Amino acid sequence: MMQTHTGLSKAENWLLSLKSEGAFFRAGQPPSLTEMHKLLDAMGRQERQFDERIVVTGSYGKGSCCAAIEAFLRATNANVAVISSPHLQVVNERIRLNQQLISAEAFADATFYVQSVCKKHNLQPTYYEAVVAIGVRAAAVFGAQVLIAEVGIGGRLDAVNALKGSRRVVITHIGTDHMKLLGGSKAAIAKEKSGIITDETSHVYTSADAAFHAMMQSKMTPQCTFSHTPNCAKKLVEDMIWCVPDTAPTPLPARLERISDTILLDGAHSSERYKWLVSQLPERKYAVVLSLTQSNNLDDLRSLLPVIDSVFACQVASGDREFQPPEAIQNWFKTNASAIPCATFDTPEKALTAAEKSTLPVLVTGSLYLCGQLRETWYLGSEIVAQQTAFPVSRT
Repeated sequence: MMQTHTGLSKAENWLLSLKSEGAFFRAGQPPSLTEMHKLLDAMGRQERQFDERIVVTGSYGKGSCCAAIEAFLRATNANVAVISSPHLQVVNERIRLNQQLISAEAFADATFYVQSVCKKHNLQPTYYEAVVAIGVRAAAVFGAQVLIAEVGIGGRLDAVNALKGSRRVVITHIGTDHMKLLGGSKAAIAKEKSGIITDETSHVYTSADAAFHAMMQSKMTPQCTFSHTPNCAKKLVEDMIWCVPDTAPTPLPARLERISDTILLDGAHSSERYKWLVSQLPERKYAVVLSLTQSNNLDDLRSLLPVIDSVFACQVASGDREFQPPEAIQNWFKTNASAIPCATFDTPEKALTAAEKSTLPVLVTGSLYLCGQLRETWYLGSEIVAQQTAFPVSRT
């Protein structure tokens, strides 16, 4: 998106030629880790060279947890790499090296390496699997001591679960995210997320409800330790280095991000995250620009109702995920919250323009993809790449 670096453009074109993870799920064929294991094997298992591997999952809070661990460890001068997903505007957002987005050159080099391995061994990874492999390669070339890998969806069958070597595992919370993909209950979701606990796991950290602890502990080896804590990042780093430096975590886009005086972006998309978001909002009512993916449950919106004055439902253009039609959101409000007006729009930009005409502050939520598309108004993708930060300084 709006990048001018030739190598990066070629790298993105190759990635876009691969089968998307979203399409894999929609075909009714849950992804297997077989191809990812083959790819990492062909790469020589470069993830084993790191001193520490940390795998993080959860229904919400996993991105913030990764950022907090990253910041704590960077304060000790450790070299830290983070693989995350999804990206909001540019693919470089998925890989951070010492709290900085990977450069266009480094991303392209790592991509071409993975592409050559795939060609040599006749491998066909998905887009997401390839990006994880690119992250491993980039981290290895960078000389990272710690690799933090954020799960994309679920855990058991997520590409980062193919990483080998001892690992510390974080399961932040268990909620109702992506129920259509992960199962129809919290127990089913907990089982999928607990799948990142492997025989090579040395420590498990969680803030999840006690009801799910037995499931997690059943997957642990006798040597593995278990910690239930409200602050997984702090406890994990304490166990690693005995103390936690006083430092602020890396800010993340679309996580309670005040993009202007009157517009707030937050990619919340589950009941639990909506409840947390409501507890954090300073104003009483908002004009809400809203879109949800097909894998998320419209009924979760009940948790957001206390702060909604009006809704501006919109369609989001994304090749990787299918979205609820704006009319489906409108029908849900007519049925479940008829006092709240809900208009429909064919683009996020039109929805935001309409919402801004209200006298109320605007909340953009329901999807990180939605937030990413609207962020382009304030932060150009080309500048994010050039300045290697999700919060580039305007050059105008």
